[in-house]
Amino acid sequence: MNFYYSISKLRQKLLLKNIEILYRRNKINPPNFVVWDSTKRCNLDCIHCGSQENQQKELNTKEIEDVLDQLASFGVRNFQITGGEPLLREDFIEVVNYAAKKGLNTSFASNGYYIDEDKVKSVSKANVSLIQISIDGIKEVHNSIRKNQESFDKAINAIELLKKHSDAKIGVSTVVMPQNIDTLGQLEGTLISLNIDFWNIGTVMPVGKAKDNTSLFLSKEQFSCLMRFIIDSKKAINIEIGENFPYLGKWEKAIRRTPKICPIGIFSCCIGVNGHIRGCPDQPDTDYYREGNIQTETFKEIWEKAFERYRNRDILREDKKCSVCNHKSNCFGGCWVMRENNLQCILSYTE
Repeated sequence: MNFYYSISKLRQKLLLKNIEILYRRNKINPPNFVVWDSTKRCNLDCIHCGSQENQQKELNTKEIEDVLDQLASFGVRNFQITGGEPLLREDFIEVVNYAAKKGLNTSFASNGYYIDEDKVKSVSKANVSLIQISIDGIKEVHNSIRKNQESFDKAINAIELLKKHSDAKIGVSTVVMPQNIDTLGQLEGTLISLNIDFWNIGTVMPVGKAKDNTSLFLSKEQFSCLMRFIIDSKKAINIEIGENFPYLGKWEKAIRRTPKICPIGIFSCCIGVNGHIRGCPDQPDTDYYREGNIQTETFKEIWEKAFERYRNRDILREDKKCSVCNHKSNCFGGCWVMRENNLQCILSYTE
């Protein structure tokens, strides 16, 4: 494991160096993937929701199809759809079909509530390659977090239908918080029985409802428990760690097979509900994070001229802690969203 990790780390270092050289020469490769934050609307009312901001005018079908034309012609190959709940858009199937027509490898995240047999058949015809369903605990815990007594059963039913009728990879996303950490073992058993392809585990982001709700954030001891749970469970189920901790400190090599890096501005970006482009869908849609708007400039123009703070890694020199940290070449400053509440430093959880 350590040997494979070390080789992967060397490859990452060479890749980033090559990207740096190209950037200095004003040569920017297209992103590996683009996320579309399709809507802020949602049928649930989760206690940790980061998407429920002021409702915004959504890109219409023609506008998003124009974006897909631009992505395909620029050389983007992977297109991810998130929300809110994407299936609340009446044109959802139309959009994924158009993405397939343009040759884009498409995936989406959903709470599963509106996934029925007809929806499954439709996304299968559109060659959707990956679908991630949110489940935040065993039935009573999940329903409490999501504030809906049908939400757990709907999510389970969605996974069963997708496994039966779709060739897409099917995963589950779980946001770990004090309210559900003690039930992860029980949830693991359920997910193994469902034969899912992967389990994406993350922690609460300090945005939206969670920004000032400290009861949703793990303590140092709880974070350690989560790491130990993952180490003990990863042989039984394929576990992936959310990108809000791109480096895991002393747990890194015991948990990850390959190193991670926050991809925004280098390998990925997000197209917001009304066309504002920012680094990732978890970043608040504010002036600070906006890099341009797809309705006034082309995607290629925005990608090539913006995202300077991420590509220059100024944070490693400007941040007082990062500038003197021996781990900065591993974490690269951590997750930008976690910086909203100064939660980005892994050393806070390990030392």
